[in-house]
Amino acid sequence: MQLLALAIALATSICGVQAQNPGDNDFRQRWFLNVTVGGVFDEIPQCAKACTLGYLEMTGCNPLDPSCFCPIPDIAQGLDTCLAWFCPVLGYYDGLYLYHSTCNSPIRNQAAPLSNDVIAVASIAFVALILRFITRLPPLSVEWGIDDWLAAALVPVAGAYLAVILLAIDSGLGQDAWMLKPQKVADVVKYYTFQELGYVTITFMTKITVLAFYLRVFSIGRVHQLSYLFIGICTCLLISIFLAHLLQCLPISFLWQQWQGTLIPQPKNPICSVQRNNLNYAFNITNVIMDGIITVLPIPRLLQLKVTWQRKLGVLLVFCVGFLITGISVTRIAILMQSDFSYNRSWSNIPVVKWSAIEAFLSIAVTCFPPIHYLAKRIIALWYKPDDDATQQRHGGSKQTFASSSNAGNSYRGKGLAAYENIEIGERR
Repeated sequence: MQLLALAIALATSICGVQAQNPGDNDFRQRWFLNVTVGGVFDEIPQCAKACTLGYLEMTGCNPLDPSCFCPIPDIAQGLDTCLAWFCPVLGYYDGLYLYHSTCNSPIRNQAAPLSNDVIAVASIAFVALILRFITRLPPLSVEWGIDDWLAAALVPVAGAYLAVILLAIDSGLGQDAWMLKPQKVADVVKYYTFQELGYVTITFMTKITVLAFYLRVFSIGRVHQLSYLFIGICTCLLISIFLAHLLQCLPISFLWQQWQGTLIPQPKNPICSVQRNNLNYAFNITNVIMDGIITVLPIPRLLQLKVTWQRKLGVLLVFCVGFLITGISVTRIAILMQSDFSYNRSWSNIPVVKWSAIEAFLSIAVTCFPPIHYLAKRIIALWYKPDDDATQQRHGGSKQTFASSSNAGNSYRGKGLAAYENIEIGERR
């Protein structure tokens, strides 16, 4: 019996990692075991009884003794796997709710920390955008370019992305699915689907924005030509990956309606032809490669600037901030690789949503770093020149204005210094 139980448990553990359609009941019907052992294991849905009793047998616990089997984490994990593999989605909810309520398991809720983290990184992005647009207003009045219009287009996209994440959290993201109503689980999956679309859109729009900035700064040469090439590649990737995420199933609503099981009418012949994991891996690997290429693209040209090494280092650091996003993308891939398919979508998607938001919003902030760097230099030039101000006052002069400070010395700059300033401002070279 021990060997049989072990074989059943191991077999279902191996099979359970494969993604199953939560609305597909046909393949489960033949897995029935009508055995009475007593306690909570008699009330667990029949569809998973053979599997769950295998895990119980491995522990040697009496099924009437919760104090024996409740502290064993393998029982809860094994029950999750059994129910996900052998039962329809409603049986999964009922079985785990029954088990965890019997064992008085602590209620897990990460909604507040997740919400705080997302709002924090979103605030960084929106503040960065505001500072960027300040440099386009008087007295600095830097000329608007295509990259600025793309950054402006990111504002409503980022706002909608933030709203969708907060709606998902309000619906139950950050909690266990068996503690929610099936309608709430379906809402979480729906908002998560829209969150994925927003993440894909922001990821590629920020890349195109950076490349458009390169077009402003480098009016000729290889960087200019390659920027056009990569804008075309990013545009094609944005459209194709967006549609692949959107059309994972037909009808599209089946993506989230299936999580309500038989509580609502389901389409007779839904089509789900996209392998979700393969799509995610392909997208994330492509994302990391493009991040690295776009960040490295202008570095050889920047190294040729004829300015002091301190100024050259400052510009390089501003442009190399993009490597931070590459690192976050790699972290997100590692999280996806550790995430197996689970019916507990409202809990298992927490790290994915968190790191997606961090990457998306910080990507927006990174696109604003060059104008923010320029704005910071103008402010420092205005407020931290006490000797010049004192000299002016002794000679009856007035204090330098913000606009005059930003334009001081332009007539006498050398060619290398002018190029350095144009890179910061975003003017053509």
